Amino acid sequence: MAKSTDIEVARRVDTVFKLLMQGLRRSDIIRYVDTETNWDIGERQVDQYIKSATNEFKTSSKIDHDTEMGKAMARLNRLYANAYSGKDYKTCLSVQKEINELAQLIEHQVNVRSDNKMEITVKYDG
Repeated sequence: MAKSTDIEVARRVDTVFKLLMQGLRRSDIIRYVDTETNWDIGERQVDQYIKSATNEFKTSSKIDHDTEMGKAMARLNRLYANAYSGKDYKTCLSVQKEINELAQLIEHQVNVRSDNKMEITVKYDG
């Protein structure tokens, strides 16, 4: 077996990452690698790829809140602008509600009473 290049290893780890995201178990991944690829590797190497892919999940979970908030707000603002320019005011309202929720401009409190009726309290910051 020839040693794989770093690029090939990265592609393989990415493939295993996607298989794990689909919910495949170790035995399913081993079977996939054996029947659907030409990797020509053993179970120990598959385990290494699974370990590397699992580490990718851990890395993906470390987010910078401010960066993600900024990306989300920029995307929503662009959606709003596109909807407004297309005179799609229903979408504008929907996007504005998302912006309000994301920015926590409006606080909703929903209570279900004993008579199965809902009470909704809306508080505005400001």
